[in-house]
Amino acid sequence: MSTSCSHIRCHGCDFKGVIHHSPTTLQYHLPNGQIVEGYRRSAWCSSCGDVTEAEKSLEPATIQAEIDSINSSHLGFFTRILNKVLGDGDAWREERDKLTAKLLLAQMRRSPPRCLRCDNTPVHTLVFDENGASNIVHSCGRRLYGVPVDRDATRFFYKPVVIALDPEGHRFCPS
Repeated sequence: MSTSCSHIRCHGCDFKGVIHHSPTTLQYHLPNGQIVEGYRRSAWCSSCGDVTEAEKSLEPATIQAEIDSINSSHLGFFTRILNKVLGDGDAWREERDKLTAKLLLAQMRRSPPRCLRCDNTPVHTLVFDENGASNIVHSCGRRLYGVPVDRDATRFFYKPVVIALDPEGHRFCPS
């Protein structure tokens, strides 16, 4: 699959940034041996002084609500029988177990999301309004904006990458 890049510029100076939409998977390795997949987002890193990718924060309340929803939808007698007949009996358990591990990670986490480039924590989500202006004020005092996507621009093929992280978001090499 090919992807295009998003170009970010500043209204006040000659800053240019690029967000590469590459297939990257974050894998958090928990102390109990479980591996939890996480998500990333486009962000501004104050340490790098650039647009980058950062971890997407995990909200325990949202994850718990998903777990509760799965549990409540599979409590009834007829639902359990229907799942056994249709062969869908274990899929919801697997999903619930993944969410339970993600909830454990969210509860263990003490630090805010980190930059995936420099591993520092002062990152701010890039949000753009309908005019393409972002919520980030650059060091020159003006706002960053997203350049409209050129449909004929060069597209890239990226090799899928897996980034191994500990529960606090630091990179490490699993053994």
